[in-house]
Amino acid sequence: MFLLLIAGTFLACPVTETEADEVNVGPFYSKVGLTLGEGYRVEAMGPFYHREVGINYDEWAITPFYTRHYDAAADRLSIDIVWKLAEVDRMGPEYRFAFFQFFNFTGGRTLNEENDRRFTLFPIYFQNRSSNPERDYTSVFPFYGKVHSRMFRDEINWVMAPLYVETRKKDVVTKNMPLPFFHIRTGDNLSGWQLWPLVGEEYKGVTEVTNVLGEVRQVAPHHKSFFLFPIFMDKHLGIGTPEEDQESTFLPFYYFRRSAHRDVTTVLWPFFPYTEDREHDYREWGVPYPIIVFARGPGKNSARFWPIYGQASNDTIKTRFVLAPLYRSKEINSGNLHQLRWRIAYFLYDHVDERNTETGKEYQRRNQLPLFTYNKQMDGTESLQILALLEPLLPTDSTLRRTISPLWALWRTEKNANTGQRSDSLLWNLYRREKTPETKKTSFLMGLFQHESSADGKSLRLFYLPRIKWGKSEEAKPALEEAGQTTP
Repeated sequence: MFLLLIAGTFLACPVTETEADEVNVGPFYSKVGLTLGEGYRVEAMGPFYHREVGINYDEWAITPFYTRHYDAAADRLSIDIVWKLAEVDRMGPEYRFAFFQFFNFTGGRTLNEENDRRFTLFPIYFQNRSSNPERDYTSVFPFYGKVHSRMFRDEINWVMAPLYVETRKKDVVTKNMPLPFFHIRTGDNLSGWQLWPLVGEEYKGVTEVTNVLGEVRQVAPHHKSFFLFPIFMDKHLGIGTPEEDQESTFLPFYYFRRSAHRDVTTVLWPFFPYTEDREHDYREWGVPYPIIVFARGPGKNSARFWPIYGQASNDTIKTRFVLAPLYRSKEINSGNLHQLRWRIAYFLYDHVDERNTETGKEYQRRNQLPLFTYNKQMDGTESLQILALLEPLLPTDSTLRRTISPLWALWRTEKNANTGQRSDSLLWNLYRREKTPETKKTSFLMGLFQHESSADGKSLRLFYLPRIKWGKSEEAKPALEEAGQTTP
C-alpha cells in the first residue's frame, strides 16, 4: 500500500517535459540515462524488473525468471529463463532452444547450405529433419538409431547400445560389439581391432588427402598397440618421416617418448621424468614429479617445491605460486599485449591488468568474492558492483549480469571517461547520484529528496512538490563575471 501511495502521489504531480524524461522514485520506479553509452534504463520494484535500450540493442527482464536481449547489429536474440535452466539463442536464420542442456532443438543452415532442424531429449531421443533427406534421422536410445555430427563423430549408429555401436569420423569406421570391449576398425588403408583391456592393434599405411584448394599430400603411416591396458602401450606415428614420433609404456615402471623435437623418459611413472625439448630449448627434471621440478634452458626456466613455492618463465610467460593455492600469478608479454593476473585462493581475490603496449589502452578487473566486482574497459568506461556472489567465478558471463546479478547488486557505480559522466546507485536507486561536466543530480528515498545543480543554478524538490530554484552555480561564476554579469 505504501508503494502504491507513493506511485499515485508521484503520477498525480505535474512535471515538466524534461522531468518526465528522467524519473527516479527508486527502488519503486526509475528511468535514467545510461552512463556508459547512449540510451536509457528503466528499473521497477527494486531488482525485479528492468529494461535497457541502447544503440543497436534492447534488453528487458523480470529477474530472475525471464530475460530478453536483442542485438540489432548482429541480428541476435537471446532469451534466458531462470539463468542456465532454459535459453533461446537466434542469430539470423539459425536458432537454438535448450532446457537444462538435456532437452533442446536447433535449426538453420549448415555449412553445405542445408536447412537442418534438430530436436533432442538427451540421452533418450534424437531427431533431425533436413532439406537433404540423407541427413534425416529419428533415434531412440538405447534401442535403435543414428545421429550425424554428434559427440565429435560424423555419424553414430547403434542397435541395443552398448551391444552394437558403429561410429564414423571422416573415412574411419569403428564397429563396437559391445562397446567398449571389442571393436573392429577400418578406413582408407587402415585396419585395427581390440579386445579391451586385454589386447589391441591398429595399422595405417601411406594415404593421400586433398585439401580445399585441390592440393594432394601424403599422410605418413602409423602403428598403435596395447597389451593389458594401460600397462603395456606402444604408439608409432609418422613412420619413415622427419616427424617420426614413438611412445612406449610399461606402467608403472617405465615410459619413454622419442621424436625429432622432444625426448621424454620416466622411471616409476609419473614420479621421475626427464624431458629434453629441442624445439623450445630446455631440459626438465622431476624428483619426484609433481612436488619437485626443475627446468633449465632458454625456452623454459623453472623451479617448483610444491606446495611451498614455484616459478616458471620463458620468452612470453612468467608464472609463480606461493603456498598453493593461496597465491598464484601469471604474466604474459606477447606482441603488443602485456597482461598480469594474480589470485588469492583461486577466486577469493582476482586481480587482472592488461595493456596494449602499442596504443597504451588498459583493461583492469578486480574481483573479491563475494564482496565486489570492478571492471575498467579499454575504452575508459568503469563499473563497480557490491555485492558479487557469482561474478568473480564467471567474470565474462554476460547472461549472469542480465539474469540474476541485479538481485544482489546493492551498490553500483559507473564512470565514462569519454563523456565525464558518473552515476552511483544504492539499493536499486533508493539513493542515486549522477554527475556530468555540466550537472549534478541527487535523489534519495523514492524521490522524496531531489537536488540538482548546473550552470543555470540549483534546485531542490521535497516530497514531490514543485521545485525551488535559486542562484547560479559556482561553475558558472567565472563565465558570468567575464561577461560582465553578477550573480545573486
